[in-house]
Amino acid sequence: MGVHFEKLWIIMSRPPLSDFYHSSRVIVVRGTGIVWRLVLIGIFSYGCMTSLYLLARLIIGEQWHWVAFANNLVPWWALGALISGGVAIFSRRRWVLIVPQMPMLCAFIMLYGPMYWPERTSAGGHDGIELSAATYNLKSIYSQSASIVDVLQSLDTTIIGVQELARGRAITLREELGDKYPYQVFYLAPQRQGVGLLSQYPVLEQYVKRSNIGAIQYIRVVLDVEGTRVAVYVVHPHTPVSQTSPFAYDDADREESIAALLQRLTMEKDPVLMLCDCNLTDQSDDYHKLDHVLDDSFREAGWGLGFTFSAKSVFDFMNFLPVVRLDYVWHSPHFTAYDAYVVSNYGTSDHHPVVARLILEPTESGE
Repeated sequence: MGVHFEKLWIIMSRPPLSDFYHSSRVIVVRGTGIVWRLVLIGIFSYGCMTSLYLLARLIIGEQWHWVAFANNLVPWWALGALISGGVAIFSRRRWVLIVPQMPMLCAFIMLYGPMYWPERTSAGGHDGIELSAATYNLKSIYSQSASIVDVLQSLDTTIIGVQELARGRAITLREELGDKYPYQVFYLAPQRQGVGLLSQYPVLEQYVKRSNIGAIQYIRVVLDVEGTRVAVYVVHPHTPVSQTSPFAYDDADREESIAALLQRLTMEKDPVLMLCDCNLTDQSDDYHKLDHVLDDSFREAGWGLGFTFSAKSVFDFMNFLPVVRLDYVWHSPHFTAYDAYVVSNYGTSDHHPVVARLILEPTESGE
């Protein structure tokens, strides 16, 4: 009897299940509250940091390398601000958290808003020559020849500039695309930094500019476009990201390449097309230097952000996701772009091709 009474006393002395439920719920609620506070602190900090970045960009600019790097990711900073603002709506202090996100959101609208409602120009009503141009970084020896040829065939343009051209790839292009593009100019360099031009128009002149270490800064090819001389530049300046450390950012070599290119462009008398994996985004100082001399076809006639470079070379699982715009079809005022777009099929490269359709306005040399 004493044994049974002792067992009964143990059972009766245990806390009810409801007490366990209540205590565990208190722990969960407290844990959730701590996490929520950390989220709100993160939102506020994010807004402050992006606002400080915009201030540093305005006052100091790309003299600070971290500002130059951050300039490449403005659309993504804006996306983070939009998400942060959306989450902040559920906080009782929502306006304290939303207000710091507004500078970045306003900056995005100012910088990229026009790309969502461009002033379209139709091909009709122009007396000039219609032509189309494309630029495509082939990713050299790391891409597959058959895939690259298929992409180039599908572009349906009269001129194509290619970058990261290896010797074997040049031979393949000459053999596979010689009928469609009978005029081909290829210049090779150490490693995989060669460039080339595929054209349906005859070649009148050609010139290559090399750096001190032998890398190709640009080639200049003069084409006979239905009786008009057109200077076509194929350009691939240095990348600002270190080859040894992906976390090191230094755009000094690229800036030097762009400076040499601009010096030549300012002396140009012929109509100009520039087909470029420029290794820069449209928020960089080097972009604005080029924009003073030439016009960006995608800015003129494209739609959206126009991202062309994917993370394929870094993260294979992100093949589908372009993250920045590095590839451009530039033109002089002799041309008018009436359409420009990023091609979805990029084969086995890590760059999407960019196509621009243009009108070459009548010039004295063409009359």
